[in-house]
Amino acid sequence: MEAFDLIDANHDGCLQKKEVLSAIKEMQATGGIDLNINTVAMAEEMMREVDIDGNGQIDVNEFIEMMRKSMSASDGGENGGGLARFLAEKSRMSQLARNVLLAHQRKSENSVIGRDLWLIHPLGKMNAYWNVLISLLITLTVVTMPLSLGWDELKEHLSVMHLIVDVFYLLDVFKIFVTGLIDDNEAIIMDGKVVRWNYFTGSFLTDLCSSVPVQLFLTRAGKGN
Repeated sequence: MEAFDLIDANHDGCLQKKEVLSAIKEMQATGGIDLNINTVAMAEEMMREVDIDGNGQIDVNEFIEMMRKSMSASDGGENGGGLARFLAEKSRMSQLARNVLLAHQRKSENSVIGRDLWLIHPLGKMNAYWNVLISLLITLTVVTMPLSLGWDELKEHLSVMHLIVDVFYLLDVFKIFVTGLIDDNEAIIMDGKVVRWNYFTGSFLTDLCSSVPVQLFLTRAGKGN
């Protein structure tokens, strides 16, 4: 499934000839496939090999069946089956899938700079869930802030909620300090010093000032007077 998703560039759940051709050319560029092959002819052969229903594209089930047969053929080849060995060598699509996976793994390993494992991974689920939460809180603030400014009755009821939201904004500032980042070359930076310096010299002051619950201090100052 991982190989299928990597080849399926438009993520429509099917592999078209242009996607297979693109994967072949990418493997050519990285040295994963012979440079002298006819890429178009190879893509057409792969499509004929795997496209069982002949509709011009390869769905997930056809791809999985192809990989299953290829793996079974490889096992048979290890046991001395000449026909099985022939089938395994014939399955060019399975070879492409394996090459795509290997290339992706090497790219992932080489694109990570730093080894501070305590940092939150920028592509991890935890970071994604937190960003969704902050986005929802921003939307909530955009909707409720004009209401609280227009009606004093609502302002009192919404003040506590706005204070809680501001606390989450402050937590988000701290979270950015402990979250890896992706640089302009799409490399993942997992070096704590680099991450902290990048944020401190970037948008830290702006984020901090916009997250401080100013309304709370103004309210307290008003009561003090």
